[in-house]
Amino acid sequence: MIEDGADQDDLAARLRRAEASLSEANHRAGNLVQSILSLLRLHQRAAANDEARQLIAAVAARVEALGLVQVAQEHDGGRVALGPALTRLAAGLVELHDPGSVSVTVAGDGVTLPAERVNALGLALAELVGRCAASGGALALVVESRAEGPMLRVAAPSAALAGFSVTNDPGDQLARAYLRQARATLTPAPDGIDILLES
Repeated sequence: MIEDGADQDDLAARLRRAEASLSEANHRAGNLVQSILSLLRLHQRAAANDEARQLIAAVAARVEALGLVQVAQEHDGGRVALGPALTRLAAGLVELHDPGSVSVTVAGDGVTLPAERVNALGLALAELVGRCAASGGALALVVESRAEGPMLRVAAPSAALAGFSVTNDPGDQLARAYLRQARATLTPAPDGIDILLES
């Protein structure tokens, strides 16, 4: 129990210092991610062949997704606004692929999730964007807030998502593992897949 104003002032000062330290740590982590991405992009442009460029792009996409929580500023008690966070991530992921090979649109808002679940969704999204880039398609994401829980609707050309939920492709396996980590369930939809998120 705090007994007087001096103790309250001391506690408030310690809290401000702790918040400043956390802010600085987040800023440094974000800078580190951006430095790694810059190096990967330089190596991607300098790669001798398409296969090497594609492998470097896949690694860069995963690093970009890892930085999702760092760059998302819509925090509320450890939660992240899903729509704005995915919009920012999608813009970064599109830049990693050949110009015009993929486009991503995000619609919807009002859904927040714990930061670690949004990070897992971001990693899965990186794999889906890579799939669409390889097949030359567009990916549309719609964040929906529903009574039974939030949903992320993923629409893409059928070739881009064919077999996604069952293939042994390492990228697909990674994406499915990330979705499990995000406590999400995949459901086939006529124009893509629905990712149902536990509340």
